[in-house]
Amino acid sequence: FDVQAIRLPADEDPDSYIKNHSIVEFQKIYKEAPVFISYYIQNHQDELKSPASQTNFVDQVINEISEVHHPVTRDFIIKEIADKLGLREERIIAQIRRKFQQKRTGTSNDKKEKSSGLPELQINTVLEKAEFELLKLIFADNDEITRFIVEKIPLAVYKHSVLKLIAGELYKRIKNGEDTTPAGLFNQEWSDEERFYLSKIIIEAESARDFLNQEDMMKLTIDCMAVLMTDQLEQAIRALRVEIKEAEKKQEDTLQLIKELSQLQKKRYDIRSQLRKK
Repeated sequence: FDVQAIRLPADEDPDSYIKNHSIVEFQKIYKEAPVFISYYIQNHQDELKSPASQTNFVDQVINEISEVHHPVTRDFIIKEIADKLGLREERIIAQIRRKFQQKRTGTSNDKKEKSSGLPELQINTVLEKAEFELLKLIFADNDEITRFIVEKIPLAVYKHSVLKLIAGELYKRIKNGEDTTPAGLFNQEWSDEERFYLSKIIIEAESARDFLNQEDMMKLTIDCMAVLMTDQLEQAIRALRVEIKEAEKKQEDTLQLIKELSQLQKKRYDIRSQLRKK
């Protein structure tokens, strides 16, 4: 569920609030309701004054995040936590990976991972995850989704060094009507790393075929597009937040910076809303 938290005055519930105020006022606070993770972090802000308390907080929410099965939704939550607490997304992602592995095996496999020497996927950011998900969807045997991705998402948005190469080969073959079956693709000359990534994409695409219907696939595609198309806005938003914090420390006026931040956030929201209408 896409959960938001509506703040009501003490001793009020939605029914009493509307009776004592108005439906217009209720709609206003409903519209401004923060997403749950923002609300949760804000409610615990007083407890997050030290690295130790932040670590404990992240440990507590890791179990909840690992239950979010939609990969892009999960990445948005990770991004929110990292941004609010000033942490690196990679740290949180690494903890979630360990949690997943412990669930699969019932034990911690850290030592085994270090000694195995097997290659690992280097997908460390929300952007890279979005790229990976799009390539998985191309292999999900859904012609409409495949056409949509190739026609609407330019190659230029792929930044990951390996995923960009794989995307380029896929796009070329699809546009030319060439063989895109796993057997056909593996006849192409790939480096060991590229071949490993391609194998992972093809294997994980099976879960998309098995568990996602047409609507789910399109939603995931649009979510990935939103991530990639708002990347520069996200960078600008992060930079402004840092600038606001620095200005606050110096007790400088932050009104103009806050207005700029609000405008960027609205622009980001508008882009995502427009994409979801497609």
